[in-house]
Amino acid sequence: MSQSTNRQPRCLSTREMEIYEDLLTGDPVKVIASRRFRSIKTVQNHILRIYSKLGYHSRAQLISDALKNGRPPGAMLSKETEQGGTP
Repeated sequence: MSQSTNRQPRCLSTREMEIYEDLLTGDPVKVIASRRFRSIKTVQNHILRIYSKLGYHSRAQLISDALKNGRPPGAMLSKETEQGGTP
């Protein structure tokens, strides 16, 4: 099994999963922070935790693995998931 298939976002908190999905859009941190009503520093901290939990070193690596695993860039959470429900 390749390393990329071991990097599943299931271990992320709800907030981290939201930021993970935002990272796939390619939007800059400033835009993500504004969209999520968070400070830039808070979003940067979430990104660092996401990278640490999933073993990434860059957004490019995260997006590359997402593509390999069939997750298109810009894939967003459903409204139900954003409101705390299950997908």
